[in-house]
Parts: sequence; structure tokens; C-alpha cells
Amino acid sequence: MIKPSLSRSLILISAVMALLGGAFPVPTANAKSGSITGGGPSVAAVTVPTLVFPKGTLPISAMVYIWTPVPGAGQYQIQVAWNSTVIYEYYNDSSVCVNNTCLARPADVLGDASYSWRMRAYVGGVWQSASPWQAFVVSTGSGSGFNSSFNTNHTGWNILKGSWIHENSAYFTTLGVAGKASTIYYNARYSTLTYEVRMKRDGMNACANAIMIRGDAV
Repeated sequence: MIKPSLSRSLILISAVMALLGGAFPVPTANAKSGSITGGGPSVAAVTVPTLVFPKGTLPISAMVYIWTPVPGAGQYQIQVAWNSTVIYEYYNDSSVCVNNTCLARPADVLGDASYSWRMRAYVGGVWQSASPWQAFVVSTGSGSGFNSSFNTNHTGWNILKGSWIHENSAYFTTLGVAGKASTIYYNARYSTLTYEVRMKRDGMNACANAIMIRGDAV
């Protein structure tokens, strides 16, 4: 049996492609291994972030924005629009991105209304194209949710166990109860919910902080 040489194989492959018509990647020969490799389409660089959150109807007025990062981006710009008019612009550097997720939490509080948002990335000294607008609705009417900052009050929260105080106009704190749990609760019913909380433990690292949803406070 006579094996065709590499050069004849290449000529034969090229001839078949010519008969089929159209554009084809030209095979290249690896002289060292005698193998044939084909060229393929180049993969376009990702320059536009993918928007993750917010979207839909939300009972949140202190909004958080989540998106996927753009490789090589040093900065991101978020634009929030109401009635097709940009009302807020936020700038964040790449430090807000961790484990393939970026998150920003501006200080502005949104009123109940329909909004849209988009963003763009700053790559190689150039602002890239912005993402498409993504719509969302803020609806925090009576009974639809709550936002507790604990700056000077704890409206809606009830102390079940322990002694709790407002500290530095920023925290609602407790020194705890030896051998037991210090507990506060918010008594309300929701068919669905999105919940976010920030807690801090100062000392007693062997103990635990816990959040219970749809349960009995203890």
C-alpha cells in the first residue's frame, strides 16, 4: 500500500475545497510532526459588561448593581435613567470585581418608579461601547418590603432577647447573653423576598451570627 505524501494530501484537500466553493481556512503543515492544522475564526474580545441585577420589579430603594467583568477593564461607568433621562452616573474601579462578579452599592436611594440602567468599561485608555439598557421597577409601597439602616432607630424590629443599643448612628448592637442568643425580629409576611444584610462581629469569634427567614425567633 502506498501512502500519499503530505504535499499531495494538501493539494487534494485544496482541490476538494475549490470544488465545494466558498471561503475555507487554509491548512498549514507542521514540518516537524507532519500534522495538518486548520485556521479558525478569531474570537472577538469582550468589551461590553453583561448586566445581571437589577431587573424586574424590586422592593429595594437602596439599589445594588451587579455585572460580569470585562477583561483588562480599569474602570466602569453605571448610568441610571428615569423617563429616558440619565439621573445618576457612578464610576467604580476594578476592585469591585471578585470571582467573575462585579458589585456596586451607591448611596443614592431610588423612589418608587420605573428605571433603566446600562454600563460601559474603560479598557486600554478608551471608554468602550455601552451595554443595552436594562429595565427595572422600584416598588416599596406599604407591605412590599423594608429598608432598615439602624442609624437612629429600628422601626419594625422587635427585641426578643438581650440588650440592644444604637451605636455611632450606624449600628444596632448587643453585647450578647452568656450561653444564649441575643435576638431581634421583624414580623411580616411576604410571598417572595430578596434579602440583603450586613453584620459585624467584634470579638468572640468562636460564636456565630445567624439570620433566620420564615422561622420562629429564639
